[in-house]
Amino acid sequence: HFASSSRDSDLPVELLYGLARSESLFQADVVSSAGAIGLAQLMPATAEETAGRLRLSDYDLYDPGDNLKLGSAYLARLLATVDGQVLPALFSYNAGLGRYRRWEASAGRLPADLVLETLEYAETRQYGRNVAGAAAAYAALYGGQDVEEFLAWMLGE
Repeated sequence: HFASSSRDSDLPVELLYGLARSESLFQADVVSSAGAIGLAQLMPATAEETAGRLRLSDYDLYDPGDNLKLGSAYLARLLATVDGQVLPALFSYNAGLGRYRRWEASAGRLPADLVLETLEYAETRQYGRNVAGAAAAYAALYGGQDVEEFLAWMLGE
């Protein structure tokens, strides 16, 4: 599921591993107290909107393949919206794009890794660290790419 979602969304599989580890600890049937479901912890409304964009009429958020397909497509869309900046896309995935845009405006022209330290929500600050750290660890363990280059990409350097 991870490899096909990576290919479909054009996101590194290591980033998707980091996302699923941080969101759900790889538990396909987990539901958050806010109602987010599955590996990528998608809210039903977000999943429905993303499925519509993909012209996917039949999906199950408890199915790992469907959940990763929708979660990776949503993250890819956020990444495109924030000009390819990985950390801002992750902040937006966790807290919402509108909220991230407000944080970005108040932070000024700081690099993304320093914006992380200024975020209003401790949960989102830690989330950014968790996903980036896990993705870097997966890149070091399993990736065919240079870990230093992968980290630089995630940090926007």
